[in-house]
Amino acid sequence: MARVINNSEEAVSDLLVKLFIDDNQAGTSNINLAAGGNEVVEFKIYLKEPGIKKCRISFEDFPVTFDNEFYFVLNVSPRINILHLFEEKNSFIPSVYSKANTFNLTSQRIGDFDYSLLSVSNLLVLENLRIIPEALNNPLKDFVARGGSVLIYPSSNSDVVSYNNFLRKFNLPALSKAKPDSSLPQINFTLSPPDLNNPFFKDVFEKKDRSMDMPYAIPVFLWNNKGEKLLAYKNGDSFFSVFPSGTGKIFIAASPLKSEYTNFQRHATFVPVMYKIAFQSLPSETSLSHNLQDPAISLTLDLKQEKNVFEISGENFKETGKKMYLKFLGKTLK
Repeated sequence: MARVINNSEEAVSDLLVKLFIDDNQAGTSNINLAAGGNEVVEFKIYLKEPGIKKCRISFEDFPVTFDNEFYFVLNVSPRINILHLFEEKNSFIPSVYSKANTFNLTSQRIGDFDYSLLSVSNLLVLENLRIIPEALNNPLKDFVARGGSVLIYPSSNSDVVSYNNFLRKFNLPALSKAKPDSSLPQINFTLSPPDLNNPFFKDVFEKKDRSMDMPYAIPVFLWNNKGEKLLAYKNGDSFFSVFPSGTGKIFIAASPLKSEYTNFQRHATFVPVMYKIAFQSLPSETSLSHNLQDPAISLTLDLKQEKNVFEISGENFKETGKKMYLKFLGKTLK
């Protein structure tokens, strides 16, 4: 999707806009532009192979030609590796992540899972665990430090001390046991509509609707509204929060994914929220493009040695180690 702007005082009819990926034409679209107007053009593409793709959008506008091409890159992510650990299995997590080719899901019981899977996983889902084994705390700390994400759906009888021992490793606020009055009608536990201005929900819902139907959830944990609140009860208490930790994240839900506690797992918000969590578990990407007016451009370089000679070259220039500043693994090199 791209926006084409007509800065002239004349309308443009039937403008052919082309998309190229790695110098191969991948799509075309015809648009009409009013004088001083703009239009959004959409291209439907399918990229099978992961990796960096050099892209450009172009159109012909004679006699002016200098601003008719826009260059950018797409970083096609590999499949997202998700490790699902459970004590009491249900079908909700597998039903979300096993049906899309984007995800590679492995589900194992907490007592006998393969620890080596942590090193190749992007997202770890802990579901229905009464305790988080102490032996798992340090490996999970390393996992999050490497940029991994942890998603926690507690058990109905989760041991709060065990969970807090785990969270203490990340200097996160302590949980407390919720004591809701389960005799109250479910409407008392209905969630408020999400804040659609939150970047987490960008492109999740087609339209903003403050009266949208929301699920209910009877909490087993509370955490005093600390962290970034993604979904909340009408009284302001958090139902779903995310806690950044280094380059990783920890997501916590207040309720188990059980029908006697919540219908969140059957609600229309469940799948997009779960997908968004998985996508956010990938390493942060660089910008798709850079403006020449930017004061500096940071590049991540996968190099073993710091004392390298760097070269920047293009069609009309070539620079080698001359007033070049590259941000390399947290250090500025000249």
